[in-house]
Amino acid sequence: MKMSKAFAACAAVCVLFAASAAEAAAVVAGDTVTCSAGPWDCFPGQASIGSGVEFQYGSEGNFAFLNLDFSNGLLKITPTSGVILSSGTTLSFTDQTNAFSSFVVQSITATNWTADRVSLTNGVLSFDFGGTQFFSNGEIDIALNGGPSSSSDVPEPATWATMIGGLGMIGAALRRRRRRDPAVA
Repeated sequence: MKMSKAFAACAAVCVLFAASAAEAAAVVAGDTVTCSAGPWDCFPGQASIGSGVEFQYGSEGNFAFLNLDFSNGLLKITPTSGVILSSGTTLSFTDQTNAFSSFVVQSITATNWTADRVSLTNGVLSFDFGGTQFFSNGEIDIALNGGPSSSSDVPEPATWATMIGGLGMIGAALRRRRRRDPAVA
């Protein structure tokens, strides 16, 4: 009876940890993302994530300042050519499929832009690009919702909990089995 309770408790903990890890699903192909901007336009206003550039920032049909590419949980922002963006330049993104829950700025090769100029509020990822200067080879990379990370490959706590819980259940089953099967001399 004690073993059944221990098994049930361990299984419940493992399920809770696994569920919390699943909440942070990365932005993936097929997600629908919307974009709004000022003072220029973000076009198109909504896109399905696929391969290549999903959005551009500028004047639709005339010119674009920035290319915005979501791929495999990473947002890559690159200029179409060298550009200095005016004050008040903002971009906001909302993932309609799996709401943005976290971000990590991975690399910045733009002048006058720092990681504190991006924010996440109620699932809306917002950027302030006022005064930012991009050279033609400039780039900003941002990992979204636990997407690709430049950190070392260390398992998340939920992964460790699941593994330890599984090993504990295997040990408990072996111990219980040994008690039932007396050794034959």
